[in-house]
Amino acid sequence: MVYRFFILDDEYYVRQRIRLCIPWEEYGFEYVGEASSVQKALEFIGENRLDLAIVDISMPGQSGLEFIRRARALQPKMKCVILSGFAAFEYARESFQYGVSRYLLKPVNTEELVECITQLKREMDEETERRLERQQLLQRNQLAEKELKNAFFRNLFSNKPFGEEPFQLECTGIAEDQQYLLFVIDISSGKTGSTYDQKAAARLAVANMLESHFANRAFCLLTHDVYDHVVLLLDRQQQKFSAEELLKEIYQPTRILQLDVICGYSTMQEGTASQLHQAYQKALDFFLFRAIYGNDATVLEERLPSSYILNHLHESRNQIRYYLFAGNCELTMESVARIFEIIGQEKISLTTLETVLFTIFNIAVHYAASNQLELFDGSKQWVAQTCSELIRAGKSLGEIAHSFQRLFATLLQSRGVNGVQRLIEEVVEQVKTYIQQNYKNKNLGLTEIASDFLISPSYLSRNFKKICGISLTGYITQCRLEFGCQLLESTNLSVAEISEKIGYQDLFYFSKKFKEAYGISPSHYRAKFQEKE
Repeated sequence: MVYRFFILDDEYYVRQRIRLCIPWEEYGFEYVGEASSVQKALEFIGENRLDLAIVDISMPGQSGLEFIRRARALQPKMKCVILSGFAAFEYARESFQYGVSRYLLKPVNTEELVECITQLKREMDEETERRLERQQLLQRNQLAEKELKNAFFRNLFSNKPFGEEPFQLECTGIAEDQQYLLFVIDISSGKTGSTYDQKAAARLAVANMLESHFANRAFCLLTHDVYDHVVLLLDRQQQKFSAEELLKEIYQPTRILQLDVICGYSTMQEGTASQLHQAYQKALDFFLFRAIYGNDATVLEERLPSSYILNHLHESRNQIRYYLFAGNCELTMESVARIFEIIGQEKISLTTLETVLFTIFNIAVHYAASNQLELFDGSKQWVAQTCSELIRAGKSLGEIAHSFQRLFATLLQSRGVNGVQRLIEEVVEQVKTYIQQNYKNKNLGLTEIASDFLISPSYLSRNFKKICGISLTGYITQCRLEFGCQLLESTNLSVAEISEKIGYQDLFYFSKKFKEAYGISPSHYRAKFQEKE
């Protein structure tokens, strides 16, 4: 690390001698300025960060000792080396009570100066490393506490036991005899684009704005669920507004940044774990309904579609099957688009939507089996789970339609000579692009990617490694670590912050993976890069 140094001496030639007698840069120091009086020096350090000041203790007017005393209030971590003639040695000794690091006699001896700054550089490096370690430990503790709290609520939302619960509900401020409003909030994926970066930045902005906006309320709890949706809990009895009126308060600050927010809500009659789970599930279903159909869907629709609509859906599915097996790409894609157009117009319930997606997906599974394409698992359970996950991921209807359109287009590419090989290569290329856009997502993995592409995890894993020469999880790790190196080289972010930014919640796991790849720890990598620069 390079440290910034400053010279205070009333004699011009002494200042120039100190500045030019040794190559300071080679010893890790950068010259940033000088002054001939205490007043000018104090003005300088009031506007500039310094790591080291070389100070003449005996000067006309205010002494160097006065400078050191007053400079401590401005920059307490700054090191000081004092210069003094032999006659002023006793006077100089007084300066050590102000934390002076070294004492040099005038005229300055080059060898003594080199020895002095070499020792100082070593001490300052050690202090910097200890300070960074303390900061990283604090950040790790804060991240761990935050993650433990989120994990506690994620398990309650999923109705799973948390074991030895370090966070009881009462510790978070939730009282059993109170009523609450629970909101599930996220960004509309249709407006933020497809990359994880865009969505993560927008989510963070929303969470920060909501936390600030509701900070003065008697009770406000903000956490996240397994899908990274923001979950906001407000005391119902202390609110002056209804849930719909509170929605306007949620939407208003987010629209300042032109963020399109989707929100579902529910009520809790009491502050218990079972009520929290039930309210979350209901709010999540409402959120998912709006995520699919838009915020104008004011009521969670549960009714079954009419027989007329069911007939239309059945006819469109038959057309998809017929045109797919006939190899007519254009009419297949038109039929897929038509069935999703009907779904969007009718806003069918989530249960019915899942059933419709299941039947469409089965057409693709049947086609793949007939043509000996090992794209899918083939079991009804896997197909149903994949369709459910598409809905539960909070995708818009347009995104779900895109997944199916991409699937049928890929299937149709398998026809003809070398069609199967082209299909495999196309899928792998699409997956690589998807990983490059989303590797910072901590939840990204084989199962999630396979679900998004509507293909079997085992098929994807096997062919990804065959074509790319590296496993899919290995490729995710490679993308993360490469970006981690860029952040270590170009930013002052701590290792803990970088770990979180590239998709690792566990700092120790990030350090382990980094060392396996590069042979050194992230902090040593940064230090070596800085030395090289």
